[in-house]
Amino acid sequence: MYFYYAVSLLNNGQWEKAYDKLNYVRRIYPYSDVINYYADAVGELLRTGCDKNKLIPVKYRFSIPQKEIDKRVKEITGREIKNGENKIGKDKKLLSYLEWGLNSHEKEIEDLCAFFLMYSDYEGAVSLLKDKLLDPFCDNDLKRSIIYYLIMCGEQEKIPCVVNKIFITMKPQDLECGHAGIDNPYFSGYAIALPTVAFLGYSSLEKIGHTADAVYKKFVSFKTKIRTTREEICALIIYLCNFKGLSEEKTVCALLDVKEKTLKKLIERYKGENND
Repeated sequence: MYFYYAVSLLNNGQWEKAYDKLNYVRRIYPYSDVINYYADAVGELLRTGCDKNKLIPVKYRFSIPQKEIDKRVKEITGREIKNGENKIGKDKKLLSYLEWGLNSHEKEIEDLCAFFLMYSDYEGAVSLLKDKLLDPFCDNDLKRSIIYYLIMCGEQEKIPCVVNKIFITMKPQDLECGHAGIDNPYFSGYAIALPTVAFLGYSSLEKIGHTADAVYKKFVSFKTKIRTTREEICALIIYLCNFKGLSEEKTVCALLDVKEKTLKKLIERYKGENND
């Protein structure tokens, strides 16, 4: 409420009063990126006497301006990649942008920052991402993405997570398909399937891994390589697991945005029809 009062003061040209109010709010929420951005921006304008019209009008939403969002995304995407790692080093500014992105409530930006951190040289990346899994206000889509990245990077320990204010855990399995190279759709399909099913409240999650390996062994035995995606393999894995409520092709396809025709063909291939 105080933030929006400060916004009104800014839009009304009462800069000093707005600055005092923003600093008051900052003492209450010292880690709020939005509060810190506006408090620092107004403070800089008051110190330098720059054109204040560059900042106003401020929109009545709890977010930094679009121009600043674009600047931060550009800074992240333009970073150097060395030896397969995103370079952060001791760059506190970049790290603050990544932490902001994880809390931006913008799906694409959140996913970008999670991916960047997971494949970065920052030692605290995994701990930072796992903390997001325990945040009850963090979006489930971001949590699924984080779990996917953790599994793809070889996580073997139990992964705790809060989903719809319910605490759950899931333990990635050491699968044969996980040793066939990162780019194979069988392990990545498993990495999508595990959190997808777990978030729906199902138990007996170990059969997802057993099914993923069974699909992998069957399909790699064919003379003709099967062209498929991780989402399609994920749909096949979940369908074959035969969880109650997830045993119909239509339901599984809707869950993963996969075409029913494609899933039917994969089921036929797996069950031995039209194999070479």
